[in-house]
Amino acid sequence: MAKHMVYMPKLSDTMEEGGIDSWLIEEGSYVEEGDPLCEIETDKATMEYASPESGYLIKILVPKGSQTSLGSPIAVLADTLTDTSADQPDQSDEPLDVTSIGSDDSSHTPDKQTPSPQEPKEKELQKHHDNTHNRLRISPLAAKLARAANIDVTTLTGSGSYGRIVKRDIEAYLETKPPVSTLTSTQLPPQQTSHIEPQTFTEKPRLTEPPTLSQNPQERKIPLSMLRKSIAKNLTASKQNIPHFYLTTTIEMDALLALRKQLNDHFIQEQKQQQNDDAPWKISINDLFAFTLSRSLPLHPALRSSWAGDHIVQRDTVDLAIAVAVPQGLVTPVLSRAEDYGLEELSRKLRELIHGVQGKHRSQFQLSGGCFTLSNLGMSCVEVFSAIINPPQSAILAVGKVTKQPVVKEDTNIKIVSQVSVTLSCDHRVIDGMAGAQFLDTFKNFMEHPALMLR
Repeated sequence: MAKHMVYMPKLSDTMEEGGIDSWLIEEGSYVEEGDPLCEIETDKATMEYASPESGYLIKILVPKGSQTSLGSPIAVLADTLTDTSADQPDQSDEPLDVTSIGSDDSSHTPDKQTPSPQEPKEKELQKHHDNTHNRLRISPLAAKLARAANIDVTTLTGSGSYGRIVKRDIEAYLETKPPVSTLTSTQLPPQQTSHIEPQTFTEKPRLTEPPTLSQNPQERKIPLSMLRKSIAKNLTASKQNIPHFYLTTTIEMDALLALRKQLNDHFIQEQKQQQNDDAPWKISINDLFAFTLSRSLPLHPALRSSWAGDHIVQRDTVDLAIAVAVPQGLVTPVLSRAEDYGLEELSRKLRELIHGVQGKHRSQFQLSGGCFTLSNLGMSCVEVFSAIINPPQSAILAVGKVTKQPVVKEDTNIKIVSQVSVTLSCDHRVIDGMAGAQFLDTFKNFMEHPALMLR
């Protein structure tokens, strides 16, 4: 029976590993080439993955919720169901060389001479019989997980081929294991690792052992999603490699809020005249910030630039990224050529973009490539904050909550006005302090005198 191994594909430029969000068919089901096989979580989005071959799904090697490296096998397809993968050596824990595996198991036979059907199995049984009493059969990943959780693997019964302990055996034990405090000296001591199969030592050396399971019943470990891993990696690199500096100013919002009310009242009246029962369209405060950025950034090329090592890359267009919270973390979809849109059209484009990426399948939207990011926490109680630059961009604007504040005007009278604090984070390799201040001057002037944006 011809078998076809399915490998973890690379679905984005920055993807280094993938997670199985869900399997769309069950073991034993038939799938046509090109039909959806599973949903794979990358560092940016969850995407459907089409089956590369037609056949029966006889073995799922990476279960739902698990992650594995690129090129590792995730499933086995076969032409028929007359044979199953139950008798096949368990490979769910071992990344395989994609280039060395064909579509048929016969490609693994090292000898050119084809053995009889019984010969390989008899040799493997004999090898297993010879080694049963002096070697513990355990996969590299299972050994790694056992050491991390301080498990006595000699007490486990393996479910892999010929009693081999694999990842699922460790996971099953952890689900039913006794409290950590009851474990005794029967745990696997360091010197017993010499009885584990040699491939366990192919792992990269670690400086410190990972922490054991918490003894506090009120604590639990939360697995990292691919998106959370990507956020951690990119923002750590940003703070380590980019020399940030921050500029903060306060903007009066009364004129812009009055314009917003006038526009929204017009939309409501227009909808009534059209006898449209849908909810009226409304311009949000976030739309106003994005629109003002789209008019300010064309006047300041340094704010549309990025560091490229031996040169600086400058964008000709305003490709505006918007920080959007999603259940797994934060994404930054990009509105390309924002300067081409009027306020109402830009508002509709942003609404479509934000609602789209908050859904499960956000891969159809542009999630990278922006030249500047807007991060708005004004809907919360946060009044002032500093945001981390989103590489390879050189600037990000952090917007706080609009509040009522007493202000001393030029005629020394005190007036209650609506204000908001904004903080510009800049990459000092690209943007100097004066360049950042001049941009904020333009942005503040447009916000406080919105008619200037019509010039």
